[in-house]
Amino acid sequence: NMLSLFKKKVFSYPFENYPQYSRIHKLKNFSSANTIYVKRDDELGFGASGSKLRKYLSLIPYIINHSFQEVIVIGGAYSNNILTAVQLLIENEVKPILFFP
Repeated sequence: NMLSLFKKKVFSYPFENYPQYSRIHKLKNFSSANTIYVKRDDELGFGASGSKLRKYLSLIPYIINHSFQEVIVIGGAYSNNILTAVQLLIENEVKPILFFP
């Protein structure tokens, strides 16, 4: 089965040991016919959290496993994505080289 092969491949890849799951909370006093929930990615940590953090769960181990000493980070000067990348690279003793086009 193609799906099981895909899952096996994904789960065999080394992921960084960062929190990956956060709670959901039911919103109270919300006038709607449907039940509304909010995802609490802010509980995953300071700075790097949520989808930005999950993006790097496999990228950081790849960089470490290939012994990269420097990584070029390209993005906007006010990008939280750049902040996250730099934070995680420094934590893992990889020198970020910033490029703002």
